[in-house]
Amino acid sequence: MIPNTSDRVARATIELRSLSSELRWTTFKNSSPAEQNQILNDLMNGELVEDLRTTLDHLRHFLWCYIELAAATNGTDADYKLQSTRLQRVTDMLRLLHGSACPSEVPAAFLERLTESVDRQMVVYQPTETELRRAA
Repeated sequence: MIPNTSDRVARATIELRSLSSELRWTTFKNSSPAEQNQILNDLMNGELVEDLRTTLDHLRHFLWCYIELAAATNGTDADYKLQSTRLQRVTDMLRLLHGSACPSEVPAAFLERLTESVDRQMVVYQPTETELRRAA
């Protein structure tokens, strides 16, 4: 299951890119009334939008869990660079997922949530003086 995940995400991304042109408001506005009705009927039919939102919520949750795991794990020096790169990428992904064409009223909320998550993990993992000396 897991090795296939990145391929599946890549395929879904290609599909979403092709769909995005249909969902641009200017394209919708310039479509014929019949095309507009078809787009709206397709979107309102069933639970498509809710399923998409749920899938994106699962992705957000997965990425947040990774940040919390990384903050709780005391990696080796060899892991540090890789983990740092991954954390930067995960943070960028979360920032993108949080972003919107309609800006949030509280733009700092994302950073506050990230800081709270790291702070929680820092409280859980308080290195001893011996561990600090070994790391130095």
